[in-house]
Amino acid sequence: MVLIEAGRQMFLAVTERFFSRPGRESAYFVISRFDTTFLQFAFPLRTVIRFAVLEHRRCPNEVDAFEVLIHFLQDEQPVAKSVVAFSVYPKALSRGEGNR
Repeated sequence: MVLIEAGRQMFLAVTERFFSRPGRESAYFVISRFDTTFLQFAFPLRTVIRFAVLEHRRCPNEVDAFEVLIHFLQDEQPVAKSVVAFSVYPKALSRGEGNR
């Protein structure tokens, strides 16, 4: 569960930092898939997390759709990986102000 939460925080932070649309506040993220495969036993040790965007689509209603791959490595060996699909909705849509 710790690795899954770390992956969730990773995609939130990376998306907000590098994929936010200029002048737009993101209101919420909606996860449609979070597939995690555990490849080895994960120990409570230093873990490196690698993040890759597999797909990014800008939808016409200002929603961004993503599919990302997150690898978790300990001692340079993969211990788990997650494929996550999610969408980012603008604050205006949550208030009913955006295009639908």
